[in-house]
Amino acid sequence: MRGGIYCGKCGKPVPAGVCEKHPRARLRVQAGGVQKRFRDRGRAERFLNFVRFQTDEGKWEPDDYRRDNPLLLKSLVKEFLAVKAATVSPHTAGCYDRWLTGAIRSWGAKTSIKDIGYREIELHVLALKASSKTRANVCNGLHHFFRWVWRAYRDRLRDARMPEFPDIEFTLAYRKTLTKEDQQAVLDELHRQTWDRNPRIWLAVFLLATYPSIRPKELRGVLKEDLELEQGFIRITKGKVKPKQVPILAEDAELIRTVRDMTAGTLRGARFFDFGPALLYRWWKRACQALGIEGVGLYAGTKHTTVMALDAHFGKEEIQDATGVTTNKAFERYYGQKPDRQRQVYRQARPQITGGIKVEKVFPLPQKAQTPNNKGISAS
Repeated sequence: MRGGIYCGKCGKPVPAGVCEKHPRARLRVQAGGVQKRFRDRGRAERFLNFVRFQTDEGKWEPDDYRRDNPLLLKSLVKEFLAVKAATVSPHTAGCYDRWLTGAIRSWGAKTSIKDIGYREIELHVLALKASSKTRANVCNGLHHFFRWVWRAYRDRLRDARMPEFPDIEFTLAYRKTLTKEDQQAVLDELHRQTWDRNPRIWLAVFLLATYPSIRPKELRGVLKEDLELEQGFIRITKGKVKPKQVPILAEDAELIRTVRDMTAGTLRGARFFDFGPALLYRWWKRACQALGIEGVGLYAGTKHTTVMALDAHFGKEEIQDATGVTTNKAFERYYGQKPDRQRQVYRQARPQITGGIKVEKVFPLPQKAQTPNNKGISAS
């Protein structure tokens, strides 16, 4: 007979009832490579019979009943997040962390991955108080997690099937954008308001409007050494597992060099655009308010507006290339960027500089002079 029931205190077999010497001690079932304690004789016998039956059927999985079960949700999530932290950007790793932490709260940390099926996933995703797009992102992240588990623990899961996932329908909302003429007007107003305070504010927004492959957060992370002006590139390294290079026009390289020389004494750290996360947005909104433009944010007013304007001059492939969108990983690694063709696109996107470039002045800027307050009025 496979396995048996023993006294939890002295360890002697207990074929029936309870241990004569220790009647109040719990019973210990030892079978199939696991040990489990019970206070009730009936439950101990049922578990022992279950182990024997599962063993005879070839379906017994001892890991499911061990404290160090590697297939527990909490253990798998911890391992998966460690892998992602080393292979994706910090932002993406943070998204996985939030999504899977929510899943643990919903399903329980000690739940076996094999006990989570389609219905559990669907109920968890639909219960999220979020937009349909966010739900779709969470569902996609969970799918990546389950796919990794089934690859990493293929030998332990054996007969278990990876669950199916619900289809989350969503519709992306359109952000309000500008015409190219209105974008030019905002840049002119921004130039008027900021050039004598800190020309790097206007320069940053100007570059965002010209080079849609650069995002505001990426631009704020550009270091001084990331400006390869002689070669005509801006390198984006912060928060990137694989840094990207953005080719820039020769006149813009000279413009950056001019602003750099003008403000050299004001650069406090390693970042060239040494701004807080909301500064560019606030100056952008202030320039829009001066022109009576409402409801257009920095991202939509620069990147989205530029891409829509370029549609009249270039094809989809050229615009995708200029914005850094690619689906071929080999070209992304070595040949994904075509600097000459991208510069041609950027030349069409480049706004005019109607305010002029004055270089006779160096800007010893106090900390508060370049930051508008909450009402959009500059501090004095």
